[in-house]
Amino acid sequence: MAGDNGGDNGSVTPETGTPSRLRQDIFPALYFRDFRFFLGGAFISSIGTWLQTAALLWFVREHTGTDVWVGLANMVNWVPILLLGLFSGIIADYFNRKRVIVVTQAVMSLSALSVGLVIGTGHVSMPLIIALLAVGGTAYAFFVISWVATIPDLVSTDTILDAVALNNAQFNLARFVGPTLGGLVLLWSVAAAFYINALTFLCFIILVLFSGVKIPPPPRAAGNTLAHIREGLRYVRSRPWMVRLLATVGVFSFFGYSYIVLIPAACKDVLGKGESSYGLLMGMTGLGAVIGMPVVARLNRYLEGSTIMKMSSFSFAVFLLGFSASQAYWLSCLMAFGTGLSFLMFNSVATAVLQARSRHDMEGRVMSLMIMVYLGIFPVGGLALGWLSDLVGVGHALLAGGLACLAMAAILVLFPTFSREFVISPAGE
Repeated sequence: MAGDNGGDNGSVTPETGTPSRLRQDIFPALYFRDFRFFLGGAFISSIGTWLQTAALLWFVREHTGTDVWVGLANMVNWVPILLLGLFSGIIADYFNRKRVIVVTQAVMSLSALSVGLVIGTGHVSMPLIIALLAVGGTAYAFFVISWVATIPDLVSTDTILDAVALNNAQFNLARFVGPTLGGLVLLWSVAAAFYINALTFLCFIILVLFSGVKIPPPPRAAGNTLAHIREGLRYVRSRPWMVRLLATVGVFSFFGYSYIVLIPAACKDVLGKGESSYGLLMGMTGLGAVIGMPVVARLNRYLEGSTIMKMSSFSFAVFLLGFSASQAYWLSCLMAFGTGLSFLMFNSVATAVLQARSRHDMEGRVMSLMIMVYLGIFPVGGLALGWLSDLVGVGHALLAGGLACLAMAAILVLFPTFSREFVISPAGE
């Protein structure tokens, strides 16, 4: 999606002066002032988002006593991406992305503040909280596409890959920092987590406006919106390997990544731990993802993408099964770390394959589908796992998810033709 921007990277110039060795040699994208402002704002905002997510799931579990409500609260945060992903891509193409980012961050800030006030005043209404979360989730669906599409406008062409990697790093590092802080904030006040998140959105807005960057809108393509969507869907359907790859990601997202909604129940009911331990346990998935980034980059030098996907899918299923059986807090943390590492490796390769092998004029629509399958499907799976947990218990629900992922991993391993084309090719098709 980042590569489908169409922005004039040649107009982006780095700041004057001598850059530090860290920026010039290790992270060249940080040489660009505007990108540093945007990245810093995104990191602060992501920390707030994951802090709120951790607090939200714990609060809903404590307030309702059921995992299906936890799954529903998580779903309305993320499912708008599934419903609006393709239209969000059109918005990112047709409107000023900087303005879209500022407006959506403001809406998300108001949503978080409103939920905090509902909880803080003691007038808790789950239907009202769900409605307010849905407003924030809808804004996020438009924000995330525009933000990723903006990255190439902030750096030079030869540093786009580095900028995308840094963006992934900030998101996954926030998955560790946010929940860990969230567990500590829960010891003070649940509402405070939402107030803090509202402030982080405002910080992002201030940094974006202060940067002063001007982002030219991409040229409008001929035809109408629905025609472009249909064209993108036909493009994917005409390539069976793309359908298989997206379906594989969907299975792991629905049955695997969605297990985070059951972490509150596992932490309290199975492990007998409280808020601070819960925050660290949930944060371990993010820490695993941070470590997984250099691991997958290293492995990619020696192994085919399909091989890495087979290895990481199998290890993810094993770690999830281990998490479902664990009765010890330290072991659960280790298993959560493993799931985060494995899923990051799996998802990174899947994304890279789609980006590398998509035709240039189709990259945006293909990556919109990828984001929909990844971030849009998992909350639906979380709702299903929450319902199953209420029926048969959290351990058995996690076991079912792990077995489903193990079955999908077995298909990748035992049927080589299924994943033979999951390779990173330099040319688009």
